[in-house]
Amino acid sequence: MLFRSSKWTLIPGDSAAPSAPTVYRVSGTLRYAVGGQVISIPLYPVPITVYPNASLSMQYFIETDVRGDDPFTPEVEPSVPFSLGLWAKNNGAGTAGDVRVQSGQPKVVENHQGALIDFRLIGSQVNSEARSPSLDVSMGDILPGEVAVARWLMISSLQGRFTSYSANIKRDRKSTRLNSSHLVISYAVFCLKK
Repeated sequence: MLFRSSKWTLIPGDSAAPSAPTVYRVSGTLRYAVGGQVISIPLYPVPITVYPNASLSMQYFIETDVRGDDPFTPEVEPSVPFSLGLWAKNNGAGTAGDVRVQSGQPKVVENHQGALIDFRLIGSQVNSEARSPSLDVSMGDILPGEVAVARWLMISSLQGRFTSYSANIKRDRKSTRLNSSHLVISYAVFCLKK
């Protein structure tokens, strides 16, 4: 005797559980053909619980002016740390679980003087907790209505000014948690350091 199995994934929309876990009973009919004969088997109702979705809004912040050495003066000016920040708010009714961010290192895309510029990461933190310097940080679970903040501290070998910033967002396709969480990205807000 030959046994086969099948499985399927149901991905609910926001209206399935807008504000609290909701129980549904799911049933169906399995139909298949063997030797030209159609066989139909009822699948009896089983309860499933649908949980509310998360809805993340993310916004990057970066300081406009970067202080470092001025290549047009004979003396070497010291580098002053600057911040790249990320603000993530969960506007949904569900928990955004295990939020991880892999931020990109700033890079110069236009340099009229041809000077070599180097950025160095000197620290990172999530909320107010210092982490080892890494562009990859775990923000953990973000509960409904909560905000998590990541901050990266960097220095530049030369002074300069940020005029744009872009980020690529990718979902981890290896995750075993499937849901239809929403993700809204607002690109950089430029800040002046006093």
